[in-house]
Amino acid sequence: MASATFFIASLLFLHITLAFANITINSTLSTTNNNNAWRSPSAEFAFGFHQLKDTNLFIVAIWYDKIPEKTIVWSSYSLSNPTPTGSKIQLTPSGLKLTTPNGESTWIAQTNNPVSHGSMLDTGNFVLASSDNKKLLWQSFKNPTDTLLPNQTLESDATLTSRLSDTNYTRGRFQLYFQNDTILLSPLAWPTEFRYDYYDVFGHAARLVFDESGEIYLETENGNRTTPQAPKWQPNLALDPRNNYYRATLDYYGVLTQYVHPKDSNSQQGWRVLRYTPSNICTSIFNDYGSGACGYNSYCSMEEQRPTCNCPDGYTLIDPSNVFGGCQPNFTLGCGADNYGKELQARPEDLYNFSVLSDVDFPLNDYEQIQPYSQDECQQDCLHDCNCAVAIYTNNQTCWKKRLPLSNGRTQSGGQTILIKTRVAPLGIPTGAESKKDHNKIKPGFHGLLIGSLVINVVLLAAVLLAFHLKKRKRDIKVSSLLETNLHSFSYEALKDATREFSEELGRERKIDALVDDDTEAIADSGRLQRWVKIAIWCIQEHHEKRPTMGIVLQMLEGLVEVSDPPSPFSLNPVSSLPHSQEPK
Repeated sequence: MASATFFIASLLFLHITLAFANITINSTLSTTNNNNAWRSPSAEFAFGFHQLKDTNLFIVAIWYDKIPEKTIVWSSYSLSNPTPTGSKIQLTPSGLKLTTPNGESTWIAQTNNPVSHGSMLDTGNFVLASSDNKKLLWQSFKNPTDTLLPNQTLESDATLTSRLSDTNYTRGRFQLYFQNDTILLSPLAWPTEFRYDYYDVFGHAARLVFDESGEIYLETENGNRTTPQAPKWQPNLALDPRNNYYRATLDYYGVLTQYVHPKDSNSQQGWRVLRYTPSNICTSIFNDYGSGACGYNSYCSMEEQRPTCNCPDGYTLIDPSNVFGGCQPNFTLGCGADNYGKELQARPEDLYNFSVLSDVDFPLNDYEQIQPYSQDECQQDCLHDCNCAVAIYTNNQTCWKKRLPLSNGRTQSGGQTILIKTRVAPLGIPTGAESKKDHNKIKPGFHGLLIGSLVINVVLLAAVLLAFHLKKRKRDIKVSSLLETNLHSFSYEALKDATREFSEELGRERKIDALVDDDTEAIADSGRLQRWVKIAIWCIQEHHEKRPTMGIVLQMLEGLVEVSDPPSPFSLNPVSSLPHSQEPK
């Protein structure tokens, strides 16, 4: 049979190669010197410590050593975390042991029988052998991570699992595996290995063979060969293993790709896509669970045979270095997020707007379907529904409403219109606010002072203090000028006195001038003073959902938003009824 012939040839190749690349027992590798890798006889492959980009951390890996990219084809990330400078690997009779500088040890490869020696083969396979070279006790080819190489066979009990991202080699979100003599690809419920429904069938076989010529085929139990069932997996290509490297990798975005790279060190060409499956990962994944090809709240599109992910308007990447990691809204959204807006009598139209996406879809996981509806009715329905983050309007007059997070996002034509609910502006400036009179605005230079004051004095009415210069006296506090910018906090005793033991809410207090005794300028502008005191009370509401955001506070101070009378900031007993020991200091 073909598989038996291939196995015998592999053993002969192994026996010949081991004679030239034996790694003896007690040999070590270290991150702190040039002895950081064991290389194959041709020096095309290396096994050892591979430093992670822009870090002082290392992983144990196998990589192409003659090309500039130093492409990793196997790693121990699933067996151990990245290890710091000063770590070492030692070949022992029991296998490969990794030891960190603080003495912690992890087995990279452990065997049941004594190891005689190890070898990094020219095939890219790292092996641990018995003394007679007739038995391989452990080999990287039988413990693959995300990549297959020529001369490697994936048996039915093995899997390929993608890495998490381009630079993160931990187990990722996609897996190729065998199930009932069928080769499938499925997304995983990361960080576990629980599989969601498969999104691609690669073929029916007992093993997946990558032969020395660079060809990839399926082999049945009786040795018959078949070609993979994939539209973009072109068979019978002109392959040239003498002048090219080949590899097949389950990429971190879920695509199984065969790549080619010239062996010529002077070539400017890197890895090039030869063939791949599925043909469109964006539309292939269609599950009720999981985020889809891209992360949550993003949508997938194909560009130059590779998928990429995009954030809708009003959303940004959670991790700027990982476009497949999902997006997050730049604003608060959801029921309860705008309770302060209701108190301030702000309309949904003042707080939210909609951006429109065409030829994009987020199928599945709708929470409501309404029809017949016009597009305007669909948008208005979502606007006034605090649960609604996105509305999808279709040509058959149907309105689909969605909550966050959005999943299965993809570019897909079909006549649907995506209505994305967003803030009117990053700070929530209501529509028409620009037409307000300028004389009530705070000068731009004051904004930074206000923000700092709010952070430092959050419990002490910081919003009131923007333009007051308060001078302490023995029995009261005096405001020198509304135009001065030195920031101070009202003392608890001053507020207690001004509110008659907190028997009246400050925002409605007729005696508010008690706070600015003898300051005629402040008393003359009592309307503004009263507004700022109201703002302060809004800012110290006991329940955080009632407190306005920084953007709304700025608008209140500028007079862009009407400030209604605030409720009592304490939901239980009034402050005056607290025991003396519990009163604020």
